[in-house]
Amino acid sequence: CCDHLKFFRQIRGDRNIVINAYPTYVGRSTVEIRTDLLQKFDDSKEDTLAASALFLMAARETDNFSKAFTLPKLLFNGENDIEKCVLR
Repeated sequence: CCDHLKFFRQIRGDRNIVINAYPTYVGRSTVEIRTDLLQKFDDSKEDTLAASALFLMAARETDNFSKAFTLPKLLFNGENDIEKCVLR
């Protein structure tokens, strides 16, 4: 499920796009994944955030898809990881 989609700039078709994705929340059997699209604008050397999306996914058992699979907890390695989980 795509829960949230936000565009910050117009994405250009003639430039490369960098896609970064990482989990921002893990429940018992659901996970939220944040996906950032970055692109160079105005001939700058740095990639700029062009769009961001949140995807929700449900984990299921491999032998019985009607049963939820319990996910491990999400652990943060520091303030930088926590800041990534806040939608800009």
